[in-house]
Amino acid sequence: MTNQNRRERDGCDQEFQKLLSAEETAQALSCTVKTIHRKVRAGELGCVQISEKKRMFTVDQIENFIESKTVEPIIDRKNSVRVSSEPRKGGEKSFGFSRTSLREEMRSWQ
Repeated sequence: MTNQNRRERDGCDQEFQKLLSAEETAQALSCTVKTIHRKVRAGELGCVQISEKKRMFTVDQIENFIESKTVEPIIDRKNSVRVSSEPRKGGEKSFGFSRTSLREEMRSWQ
């Protein structure tokens, strides 16, 4: 029985997606195969369990995983605090007045 006959018999017009191996999925997500299997066990990534040791992944499952992990950047400009540093040691800021004003005050004492 051909694929077309099988689809007509089942009343299904959708085509099967290509299945990707754990290695191909890991490469697509830029991670290790071990991480892929850990995500499957945690229920974060769906898979097609071919046998007891073989897992395959559809493009839709990978896209759903990516969408579930995508977050919008949080920009909070209302409560931003300006960074300020301590004034340099020495000079007029360390005394709270300038040397010229001190000299002028000392001249007024005479």
